Amino acid sequence: MACPMTPEALVKSCQENDGYETPELNDQLYLHFKGYQRIENLEPYTQLKALWLESNGLHVLEGLSHLAELRCLYVQQNLIAKVQGLDGLNKLRVLDLSQNRLTHLEGLAGLPSLETLNVSKNSLASPDAVRELVGCPALATLDLTNNQLGGDEMIGLLSSVPKLASINVAGNPLMSIPKIRKKMIAAMPRLAYMDRPVFEAERLAAEAFATGGTEAEQQARDDFRERNRQKEKADRKAFRDWQAQKRAEALQRQRDRAANGTDEEKTAARSALEAAAKQRDERAQADAEAERASVEGSGVAKLAHKFWAANATEPLPPVPNMFGQMEASEFRAPSVEPTEQAVTVGAHAHADAPVATELSAPAADGKEDGGSRFEEEGEEEPPMPTEEAAPVAAKPAAAMPPPPSTTTSTTPPPPPAVEAPPPPVNAEEEARKQRVSSSLEIYRAQRKAQEEARKAEARGTTAPPVATAPAAPPPAQQIYFSMEMDMKLAELWRKTNGDTSACAAAVREVQAPSESMAAVSAEDCHRRWSELNAFGGEGDAGAVDSAPVVNPDASGDPEHGSWAESLRAPANLPVAVGEHEDTDFDALD
Repeated sequence: MACPMTPEALVKSCQENDGYETPELNDQLYLHFKGYQRIENLEPYTQLKALWLESNGLHVLEGLSHLAELRCLYVQQNLIAKVQGLDGLNKLRVLDLSQNRLTHLEGLAGLPSLETLNVSKNSLASPDAVRELVGCPALATLDLTNNQLGGDEMIGLLSSVPKLASINVAGNPLMSIPKIRKKMIAAMPRLAYMDRPVFEAERLAAEAFATGGTEAEQQARDDFRERNRQKEKADRKAFRDWQAQKRAEALQRQRDRAANGTDEEKTAARSALEAAAKQRDERAQADAEAERASVEGSGVAKLAHKFWAANATEPLPPVPNMFGQMEASEFRAPSVEPTEQAVTVGAHAHADAPVATELSAPAADGKEDGGSRFEEEGEEEPPMPTEEAAPVAAKPAAAMPPPPSTTTSTTPPPPPAVEAPPPPVNAEEEARKQRVSSSLEIYRAQRKAQEEARKAEARGTTAPPVATAPAAPPPAQQIYFSMEMDMKLAELWRKTNGDTSACAAAVREVQAPSESMAAVSAEDCHRRWSELNAFGGEGDAGAVDSAPVVNPDASGDPEHGSWAESLRAPANLPVAVGEHEDTDFDALD
């Protein structure tokens, strides 16, 4: 149902948008999205400057001629098919008629102040439909997007609009004309925007293209770049001249103060000038000395190393490859700063040492040292292959005495190196290592036998007998205690108060059968209990290297880790199960 534009509705709209109840006091009126089909009852609103009527159902523009102060009129998204009823709007500057049903523009020539016109998304299809724009004297911005305008005649028509400087023609068949942008720019000298900004270089190129084609366009672009370079050069020269002029003026003012002031002022000014000049000279001399010292001796090598070290980038942390492995190329050796010891060979050498040339002394050919690769590495430089140098090179270097030192050195000669005495041999440690080696050889032989048996079973044949390791066979009387044997020994030892025979009988019950190990005897139990007492004290309780040897056969399945677990010495002596019911057996692991 249509909503009429009643005076009450207009006042309510003013109140909702911070306006006034008195119509004459309002300069803005918001009537958009109301569903109005006619414009009416606006006679009291004589001071309106902006009127919003978009998104309604308006078919005709009417009832607006009395709004002499109106500047902006927004009637987009309506059903308007003809432009009319705008007579008397001499101050109207912005008119939005987009998204309507316009097929022909008319009634716009009577708007002398119209500057911006939006007629996009209408049904304008020919140059005659927009010929009314030529009569708009102040029109500067025009939006014709998404219409059906085309043909070369549009170029001449738009160029006839007196003050047109910005147009939008995207979405029209006009854009399919070859070189349309260059043609429009060349035909409209005032054009500054055509769907995007038009800069000076593009305008010069377009004008040259219109007169001389592609070659003239390229020449215009080159000339423009050259003019810009010359302008930048002139600007920099002007800035430097300005700086020099200001410095000269400041110096002249200082000299004038020194010449025209009192004796004290003259003296102070002259002293300031002399101090400034002396400071500049001293700074320049210090810089020269520092630069000369930096290249003396091995300074060139140091400067080169510092340069490459400063320009080297910080290596990234190594990243594993797709297989989860680290590549050797991911690692980088750290840089080492060259030192005097690595570059210069000292003069304090022993008489029996090989002869080395001091790099600080001048060479025989008059060249300074420090630039040769052999001198930086502390070696003698080989002689040149000449006839005079041949007999000299044939002399043995060891027969030459060391050169006498002509300069006094405050650095004392380095003391002779003293060889450190060999570490004492620990018999117990050697025996322990031998036992561990024997245990490992037995374990490897058993693993190999199991693997051969598995392969033979898979092939359906009998596995060949496993040859024992002949390198270090374990002694027949050596006994290896497992954790279960240690627990049984500790339990029986405490119950029988050290009866080794009863302990040996109980331990033999839990001893795993093995052809390479004899049954446990009373002496073995006594020896084992002594070892447990020795390892149960503080300090070596958790040392894996000092743990007693354990037989891998009696420790269960090596693949499940029980053999590796039994190699560790107990943190404390095992406690008999009968004494404490809450014994933590995991702590003994």
